[in-house]
Amino acid sequence: MIIDRHASVTPHRFETPWLRRTIGKRMGRADRDDMLHALLLVTEVRIAHRTTVAWREFHAEIDRETKDAERRRDSSTWNNDQVAADCRAAAGTLADKLWTERQGALESLTECEAITTRFGRRLGVYLTDDSCDTTDIRAALAALNDYLVTARQQLSTLLAEDRAALHSLARRAASAAAAGPAAAHWAVNLLTHALTRARHPAARSLLKLRLARSLAAAPAPAPQAARRALNAAEYDLHRAGGDRPAWCTWMSEADLAVDTGQTLLDLGDTRPAHQLLTQGEHLLPASRDKTRGIFLAYQATSHLAHHDTEPAAHAATHALELARRTHAPRCEQLVQRLTPALRPHAHHDAVAHFLHLATA
Repeated sequence: MIIDRHASVTPHRFETPWLRRTIGKRMGRADRDDMLHALLLVTEVRIAHRTTVAWREFHAEIDRETKDAERRRDSSTWNNDQVAADCRAAAGTLADKLWTERQGALESLTECEAITTRFGRRLGVYLTDDSCDTTDIRAALAALNDYLVTARQQLSTLLAEDRAALHSLARRAASAAAAGPAAAHWAVNLLTHALTRARHPAARSLLKLRLARSLAAAPAPAPQAARRALNAAEYDLHRAGGDRPAWCTWMSEADLAVDTGQTLLDLGDTRPAHQLLTQGEHLLPASRDKTRGIFLAYQATSHLAHHDTEPAAHAATHALELARRTHAPRCEQLVQRLTPALRPHAHHDAVAHFLHLATA
């Protein structure tokens, strides 16, 4: 507070003449104890103001998250399938929980603003009046400070749970998009939204790979966007480190190579796609035979794109054997889709063996 020395001890920043006169009189007859008391009150006002600002920012954050969840819940862009229904349900659950948190934050913000006003009045008018005890509002302010920490932790937990659910749904959506182009458009929307929640580089890498696959498999492919997503996925994987979320601990260079290869295959860039698919299969450890079956199915698709019938049949046969041994129905579905393309080549021994195995 700046004091105009030419106006005696009356601060010039207060617009109300009565308040200027009152403060001037109080300051004019203040002793050392009064000034120490004033310093304490100024400090309390500042603490109350900082707490109010923190609660206001926290309330605004919850408000943004609530509106985002409500948009996801009410969105008309989802398909009418189980993944879309689960997306809406997860968003609805989050919106309901956030609404409760937002109401609590609003009540706390209102209380903080009232406390700041009371402290301000105490400083401006009751400086030397010991009858105005502020013990109760000091205790309330301390409780609000403590509760803000708890409220932030609760919000972090809710958003972390939502991220995990969204990532799981996004992976399911990407699998559906890989199975057919009809689902690719809304898979792109869901994966793009999931990326806004992803924090860890490994999680971002996996989601960007799935996004690239969906962009390439869409009815109107987006080659440039898909390649940008692939480059970003590679960058994120290289800085991921070892401490990863539980749902993507398995993410490796092998997965990067194979998903990149499959994306390039969908974009029509078959030669580097085949090289990457083969490289990814060789990089994969023996403990991940289910994934190896998927990789071999992709490799068989790549061979067919090159019109290499016998290598395609060998890869498809190996993938089918792994799928049945490891009980991997998704892998078997991928392999069975190759049957119509291979059937005209049944005069080759490798193809005949595959067709016999596929119908067994």
